Amino acid sequence: MSTPTSVFVECREWFDKTNGNAYYSARVSVDGVQVFCTGPSYGYESQFEYDVTKRLAKDGYIREEFADRPLWRLRDAGVHVYAVKYSTGKRNLWPAENYVEEGALV
Repeated sequence: MSTPTSVFVECREWFDKTNGNAYYSARVSVDGVQVFCTGPSYGYESQFEYDVTKRLAKDGYIREEFADRPLWRLRDAGVHVYAVKYSTGKRNLWPAENYVEEGALV
C-alpha cells in the first residue's frame, strides 16, 4: 500500500430539531478519485473525520495507525488533507455508495 498524495472530504451535516440529534454524510476522494460516500450517519462536530479515517484504513488507502485519529493527522504522513463541512437539510445528505478504483459506482 502506498500513501496517498491527497484526501478530500466534503461533509454535509443535518441537525434534526425534533430529537436534537445531528447526522452527516461524507463524500471522500483520494488522489482526485472519488472512493466512497458514507451515507447518513449519526455524529456531530468532527465525528466525520474519525469515521472517514477508519474507513480509509479499512479499505487500504491509509496505514492502520491512522484509523482512530482525526483526519488532519494524515498530514503527519505527508498527505494533503482538504475537508469542508456545511449544514444542509435531511434530503441533501448523500446515500451510502461504494466506488471502484476508476471512480465508477459499484
